[in-house]
Parts: sequence; C-alpha cells; structure tokens
Amino acid sequence: MQADLYTWKQKPDGEEELIPTEDLLLSPPIIKIAGKSRQVVRLARLNRAPSDRQLTYRMKVREIPEAKPNTGNLQLQIAIAFSLPVFITPPTAKYKLGCTAERAATDMVKVTCENTGNAYAQPLDFVLTSPTGELLASSSTGGYILPTIKRSFDIKSENSKPIPGGKAILNMKLDDGSKQTFDVALSK
Repeated sequence: MQADLYTWKQKPDGEEELIPTEDLLLSPPIIKIAGKSRQVVRLARLNRAPSDRQLTYRMKVREIPEAKPNTGNLQLQIAIAFSLPVFITPPTAKYKLGCTAERAATDMVKVTCENTGNAYAQPLDFVLTSPTGELLASSSTGGYILPTIKRSFDIKSENSKPIPGGKAILNMKLDDGSKQTFDVALSK
C-alpha cells in the first residue's frame, strides 16, 4: 500500500479540494501488510502549527496490486483505496455553526450550515420537527464542514409526505456527541 498526504480544503459548495503537501512527514510511505497483521504509520508536522486554527489534511491510502505471472486463466484484480481525515487541532479551536432551512420541494428541505469557527464540524444527522414535536423530515447523511465554509444538506420527509410551511425546529446531532437546535421558518 502507498499513502499520500494532501492539504484538505472545501469549496463554498462543500466540494473537496485536495492539494499535495509536504507539511507532514509520513513514515513509512509504502507498507506491505501480511494477512491478519497490523502496521503503525506515523505522521509528523515539519513546521510549527499555528495556534489559532485547526489544520486539515487527508491521507489517501491505495493498494498497489502485486504483479502476478500470466497462468492463462482470466483473473480480475481489485485494489482498495481509502481516504482518512487528519486534523491538527490547537486546544482553543472550536467550530461555530449557524444553520437555516428553506423549502427545496414539497417533501424536501435544504439545510444550509455555515461554520464560522476555527475547527471542523461534522453533523451526523438532521431532524426537522414541528413546534409540537411532530417529525416532518430527517436525514442521517451529514458530512464535514471545514472552518469558514457554508454547506447545504437535503432532508426529506418519509413517503414523500408534504412538509407544512411555517415555524419548525431543526435538531442536529454532531460527531462529538453534542446536539444543536435551530428555530427555522419554511415558506408555505
């Protein structure tokens, strides 16, 4: 397997932007792992990290298939790849979210969240309820919101049931176990 490091940024629409970096040292960069074994990978920052904000990176790990001799039988090799987030977070770094909701369709709401803090936020799920607690829509697909980024998420009602207009409550659960609540108003 081979690992590469990238500075991780997001565009305003939430799309990832990965830029190769040499800010971090990865050891070892190429790994051969036997079956049922483990491998420790170490990361080290070459420069002093700023103390006022979180630094965000991605480590992409790709399997490099071994060349095998041709035996005359047709074989298909599949290689795996995955991407891991890497954060360097000073003790004072914290996310700060503000979220709004607007109607996207009769049965769907677009939730837009802006992170004005200096660390990532990762919503795990969204639940939209009426002021009386009736479930209107929900979604269990979130994603990272890096600092200074505004990102949108679509949440739908079950069975394409129309979502009524008016006041509603948006509840969000985050990866750190915290919950945030926002009062929203939907157009009719």
